[in-house]
Amino acid sequence: MAQELDIYDDLHGTVHLNPRERRVIDSPWFQRLRRIHQLGVANMVFPGAEHTRFAHSIGVCHLSGRIARQFPSTLKEHEEELRAAALLHDVGHFPFSHTLEKVYAEYARPTLPNVGAWANGEVAGGPSPPEETPSDEPPQFHELFGQRVISETTDAQGIATILAQKAPGAEAELDPARIALTVIAKHESLLLNQIVNSDLDVDQLDYLLRDAKATGSSYGQYDLDYLLECLEVVRVEGIPVLCVHVRGLHVVEHYVLAKYFYYLCILYQKTRHVLEGILCSIAKRLIEAGLLPTWEALQEQMRTPWFWSFDDALVLQRMRKAVDQGKVDGDTAAAISMFLNRQLPKVHSEAHYLVDPGGSLPDSAEGPLAGENGNTVIAEAVKYAHKAQSDVLKPTPMPGDPSDPGVLTEVLLNNPRPIRIFFEEPFLVPNGVTTVAGQNDAGRGGKVALLETLPNSIVARLSGHTTHIRRTYHPYGAGP
Repeated sequence: MAQELDIYDDLHGTVHLNPRERRVIDSPWFQRLRRIHQLGVANMVFPGAEHTRFAHSIGVCHLSGRIARQFPSTLKEHEEELRAAALLHDVGHFPFSHTLEKVYAEYARPTLPNVGAWANGEVAGGPSPPEETPSDEPPQFHELFGQRVISETTDAQGIATILAQKAPGAEAELDPARIALTVIAKHESLLLNQIVNSDLDVDQLDYLLRDAKATGSSYGQYDLDYLLECLEVVRVEGIPVLCVHVRGLHVVEHYVLAKYFYYLCILYQKTRHVLEGILCSIAKRLIEAGLLPTWEALQEQMRTPWFWSFDDALVLQRMRKAVDQGKVDGDTAAAISMFLNRQLPKVHSEAHYLVDPGGSLPDSAEGPLAGENGNTVIAEAVKYAHKAQSDVLKPTPMPGDPSDPGVLTEVLLNNPRPIRIFFEEPFLVPNGVTTVAGQNDAGRGGKVALLETLPNSIVARLSGHTTHIRRTYHPYGAGP
């Protein structure tokens, strides 16, 4: 029978797991995450970026437990459920993380039309995403696929089986369906949704610091301990809502800006971005050649032991097999060689444009693409890497007049995503800011507002501004 487990994490120190959580991480469905790089192909640019979804998931679980212990009167009865959802939030990830996710999302799109799976650009070789699709919102396709891993893996080592069994020291079994709903922010508890999947959630709190540490970059760093200290659970019309106390305004601004620069400088780094495009194009052709499963086959294989090997190593092995056994055309074989040997297109030109809310790019930003050189795979990759964008803070859609407190209340109680600021009395709310009344766990009253509406916040001033990157590339061996 599984016992408790302490793991030493290089970011958080000692992480304690209860017996059920230990059984979950010992499941082959979860162990698969050891073999999926957290940042996909970024280790080909940042040599230290060898960390995995496995370590990240354990860190996210740890942070959810810290928040639960910070608010015992509200979260104690939900702590096991919360920690399980945090631990399993990435269990549906594809090899090389978001890279192959985009490929499979394109195949699944006809049956899942509302999936937000574009993530950071168009799928190489596929149609362009809608212009209104924000590239810095996390994709949801792996979360939806993860729902099925959580609820449909019912053999003795399956995630659903482990969750549904009563563990030593646990008060009750856990419902896999409820855990799966929390992962996609559809749980009945707004507070749990906010903690697991929002603009200020334990996923981002972990990966920004973890990825910055692994890449050796300063981008993504912020003050985690003080930000957690500034969190408040505030009841709005009796419903608990996660807020940041106004004294933590600048630390949450730092967090938002850290994420903005993280996307621009790590995820959209010029070489990493074109590597991702090349791998997307190759993966499509491996699927068409029968060397990787189709989306239809994967849905069935997900429940079987075959899925345990659906990882980065499998994709690399199938790439080599495709070349050695002549199972792909010459363009694909050449692209595989370029990828494996890091013989990549070089940047020919690059421009950054900061676009105001409601503004548009200048016509000159959409110039011709360079570097296609007759190879269709590389042409698709170059088209993919041509565009990137990052929002400082995406404005929250409002279902009515944003100055109406009733409209704000509807958003606060129904949309887990936006960041809320709590002005505990006697802190003053800036003039003209729409607020609603709330009371924190200590019984002190105050007002709740959205971060993006505060005139004294530099992040709010930049809300709705988007930085667009446009690049052209030379093929390998061409140009300066």
